[in-house]
Amino acid sequence: MGKSFLTKDHKLKAQASGTGGPLFAGACISKVLPSQIVICSRNGSVYSFEMEKGDLLWEYNVGDPVTASAYVDEHLELISDSSHFLQRLVCVCGSSGSIHLLRVTVNVVAEANQPSKYMVHEFASTKLAGDIFSSPVMIGGKVFVGCRDDYLHCIAVDPGS
Repeated sequence: MGKSFLTKDHKLKAQASGTGGPLFAGACISKVLPSQIVICSRNGSVYSFEMEKGDLLWEYNVGDPVTASAYVDEHLELISDSSHFLQRLVCVCGSSGSIHLLRVTVNVVAEANQPSKYMVHEFASTKLAGDIFSSPVMIGGKVFVGCRDDYLHCIAVDPGS
């Protein structure tokens, strides 16, 4: 963890981890990734930090600034063919209209601040006609997101691909 300090009255302990870019979006916490906090940065990277210690578990750059929160699909489970690890889809929207679905492994533990290359892979991506500043919602393999083209888009995922 980067910085750690106590308040003067010793009632609050604060921790801070650097991301290398400004954070415009709120953190994403999901019951299906119980030890992870996922946060998106304007520098294009998506970070996952271990909830208790704040260690970096993984980082993935989508190649586009991100100003919206990520979203974890809590209804769709995937199993890796090669490793047999349980995986979940995390949806990240770039501000210029890109939508990225990241396949995140649930039960692989990274060494402290040594991100695991096995924890995150891009599953699919697409691009909408307008900018995206709103956070997506993903339920059962369907992504719902608003766009600057004045439409609410629903994009269905084929988990078998």
